[in-house]
Amino acid sequence: MCFVKVRTVLPLLLLLMLSALTPFPSFAQDISSSRETSSGDTLSQSMISEKAYRPSVSGQVISGERLSRGVTISDALREFSGVQIKDYGGGGGLKTINVRSLGSEHTAVFIDGLPVDNAQNMQVDLGRFDPWNYDEAHLRSALSPSPTPTARSYGSASSLYLESAEPSIPQGRNSSLKLRLRGGSFALFEPSLKWDTKVGSRSIISTSLSFTTTNGKYRFHESRYQTYEDGSVRGYDTVMVRSNGDLTSLKTQVSLFTPIGEGRLKATGYFYTSGRGLPGPVVRRPVGSITTKDRQEDRNIFLQGTYDVSPKEWMTLSIRGKLSRDYLRYHTNPEEDPQAMPVDNSFHQSSAYASASVLLRPSFLPFIVNSALDIQWDMLDSDMAGFVYPRRLSLWGALSLKKDAPKWGASLSGQYACSSDSFSKGSEAGGFSKEGSRRGCFSPMLTLRYSPLGDSPSEDPLLFEAFAKRTFRMPSFNDLYYTMLGNSSLEPEKAWQFDFGGKWTVKRERISTSVKADVYYNIVSNKIVALPTYSQFRWSMYNIGLVHVTGFEASALSSFKIGKGDLDVTLRYTFQDARDRTDPSASSYGGQIPYIPKHAVSGVVSYEIGPWKASISTLWDSKRWSSSVNRQEYELDSFLLMDADISRSFKVAGGLLRSRLSIGNILGARYEIVSGYPMPLQSAIASLEYSF
Repeated sequence: MCFVKVRTVLPLLLLLMLSALTPFPSFAQDISSSRETSSGDTLSQSMISEKAYRPSVSGQVISGERLSRGVTISDALREFSGVQIKDYGGGGGLKTINVRSLGSEHTAVFIDGLPVDNAQNMQVDLGRFDPWNYDEAHLRSALSPSPTPTARSYGSASSLYLESAEPSIPQGRNSSLKLRLRGGSFALFEPSLKWDTKVGSRSIISTSLSFTTTNGKYRFHESRYQTYEDGSVRGYDTVMVRSNGDLTSLKTQVSLFTPIGEGRLKATGYFYTSGRGLPGPVVRRPVGSITTKDRQEDRNIFLQGTYDVSPKEWMTLSIRGKLSRDYLRYHTNPEEDPQAMPVDNSFHQSSAYASASVLLRPSFLPFIVNSALDIQWDMLDSDMAGFVYPRRLSLWGALSLKKDAPKWGASLSGQYACSSDSFSKGSEAGGFSKEGSRRGCFSPMLTLRYSPLGDSPSEDPLLFEAFAKRTFRMPSFNDLYYTMLGNSSLEPEKAWQFDFGGKWTVKRERISTSVKADVYYNIVSNKIVALPTYSQFRWSMYNIGLVHVTGFEASALSSFKIGKGDLDVTLRYTFQDARDRTDPSASSYGGQIPYIPKHAVSGVVSYEIGPWKASISTLWDSKRWSSSVNRQEYELDSFLLMDADISRSFKVAGGLLRSRLSIGNILGARYEIVSGYPMPLQSAIASLEYSF
């Protein structure tokens, strides 16, 4: 039983946190006495600096100009090694991230350390997030970049951490304003603004507002041929227009940065509303058959806050909380689709989340101690007939010990996660039962770091890293409780992950180069696979009993001084062999699991000189399959993408004006990331941004 074990773990975690309030001898090394905002104000506090707290295993980071090139966060993340961005096309198409073949649901997304949740289907749509609002995107398969991570972050197979942009106010001013207008292909029109202003002497409020509209229509070349037993070849070759991919959305975000006592509070309110078409799969249908005209309306609201404080020199405490309320309406359009089944369903999801985490570094201990305790309550209501109104209470507890020595570092941590589901009695829709409604799992993790040539990772040109961890994921409400597609027999997904890597860095006066390589092995049991049916709202859920993933990642990043300009070159290669090892007698045994390419190569070349910036990025994926049965009819062709971006800055009327032109898919590649969902040919997006 889940909560029997919690009674043992919970008191230990609470005791550890409360013990921080008793006086230990001070340990003042690596203490940062203040933190400055970009406006020049000092927020008085005594906090262990993030630079001093170095995770034993590093990750991948995209920041600054590279992050802001794309229309959405998902565009920038394509540069990461081991990542597949699933894109269903059009402005309304879902955009999710899959890391190291572990699935989108197994990749947690955090904004400022707090989770972005979707208990409904566990797939966070990255198309909702504008890179303009974020400074950095971290992708990690081991430890969080935060000195005080939440308990929940310990148990994710991979995590994407988005760090909100800090307020930017020029010295001597009380506010700053950025205006942006973006438009181009697919009838895209997107005005945005961002306003940072001081409130009082030391507090800052940052406000952003963005409106987006696009018809999502684009031309694509579709050809499908099949060879029959008699030797004949039949099929079609035509040019079509993708429809029902429109999107109209409004999003606003307000953040408060303020010192309180000896600590710092960051509170954020977020509102997003949209109406969109759900483009269905492209298939050749006879005249008069059902076509996809599904519509979806979303409304997402959340309020979250983080308070960081160091009441003692040897301690940092983080208190986090979040309240969210999401509304989703899915409906068909019988007027345009007379043969379509009339459907109009609404869903209301509410969530409350709280976390307390502490970092201790007393002088009598030779290591750093991290502990955290999280609790979350989720509920889902719907007007669907026979709905079971699920509720879920989840608890996470984590404890970590970390040791840093001159040449090596190590951490040992453990997380216990459990959840308990409840739902209405007497409902037999979908064959629901209460068996297995309480489930839990212990997830240990070990990380190691070794610097053979120097006394610290920052000084050593050679660095070796390794980790081993176990992760656990409960099926979502969508997986279990949807009347028309829920699968109440789904089992929780568990994974063992092993990784060994090395990094070599060389820095000279006019050149710096960093080369990193990782070998990893994942064992996933009861892997939950979600595949779209005739709509992006309706999915097919099933378990793959056992999946083995063998992978290799390599990346090289070089920076050169050429004349008066700076040249940056990034190359990445990923190999993933992800095999179904469930049943030796099944036709799927030994097959590459759906949508995972064996080989992927990406590269970015950028050059900056004065006010000019230009870049070219490429991405090549080898062939994939839409089924673990790797037959020809399920095969997806390899593809090569090439995008270009050029911008120039001007000083105008005391402010800075930047113009940018981005051209996507220069080569006009015909490709699908998901079977039946063709992607656009060439596209162009232009933008003007003025800040003052």
